[in-house]
Amino acid sequence: MEEKSKYNFIKQNQGSSYIILIGCILAGFFIAQFASMLAAGFFHGFDFDEVISVLSPPYNNSDYRNTLLVAQGANSIVLFILTPLFYLHFYDGTKTKTVFDKGENTNWQLLLVTVLLVIVYMPVSAFTAHFNESIDIPGAFGEFARQMEDQLKELTLFMVDFESNAQFLLGIFIIAVVPGVGEELLFRGVIQNKIAKSSGNVHVAIWITAFIFSAFHLQFYGFLPRMLLGGLFGYLYIWSGTLWVPMLAHFVNNGFTLLMMYLHNQGVSEIDIDSPESYNVPATVISLILVAALIWYFRRIKVSHST
Repeated sequence: MEEKSKYNFIKQNQGSSYIILIGCILAGFFIAQFASMLAAGFFHGFDFDEVISVLSPPYNNSDYRNTLLVAQGANSIVLFILTPLFYLHFYDGTKTKTVFDKGENTNWQLLLVTVLLVIVYMPVSAFTAHFNESIDIPGAFGEFARQMEDQLKELTLFMVDFESNAQFLLGIFIIAVVPGVGEELLFRGVIQNKIAKSSGNVHVAIWITAFIFSAFHLQFYGFLPRMLLGGLFGYLYIWSGTLWVPMLAHFVNNGFTLLMMYLHNQGVSEIDIDSPESYNVPATVISLILVAALIWYFRRIKVSHST
């Protein structure tokens, strides 16, 4: 009986609850590294010297692309899906079902507007990414940030340079489906909900979570666009009342980008979404107007279906 009351105290004490959450995330991070090593080892006879070589830069051997994708998938599943589910079940006391769905009905119009919203938001995201990239961070931290940015960009471009439709589908699952589900579960479903509950202010919770979401990726020259995107996902969660909406938005953002890159690399499309031509003021202004209109319509749909 004494043990049960102590367990309940830990769940209800906010300070202890945050410490446990951070501990779970750190434990999940290390277990995820081990899981990615095991997944990569499956392709290389569990020769871990070779595995470390495969998972380390430079990334220039196309034979290792599938290994890196599967290793990334194992890492993401453990860290972003299993870890928050473990925390919710054993420590938070919140029913997982209420995290995913707060009793709101999701209709096809809402999902369609979500897809359109994410796509028309992309010029804004591209413009803020270009702006963020142009900021010169001084000193040793600036050098570290640039080194991290270049290394992660090298890895990303290597992983998404798909050589077949099958590899593209694997990439969609690893880079769009798993993060869409997992990152939204951890950041919006767990962290945003927890901050909102303890602060009593949903807007504070959304932007603190968006800041953490962006910082977690360790790409400081892409910090601003990722934080703004995290903020958008946070509001979509609050406005819709279901985690499936920001999960869909996250998937569309990653999946549409992968699709456009794949079509360009295959010579099917002339559109290069990474080219400087995508960073222009008129496209950004039009994008902002369309985003505002779609957000208005999104909220109108919610109001009309809840009355």
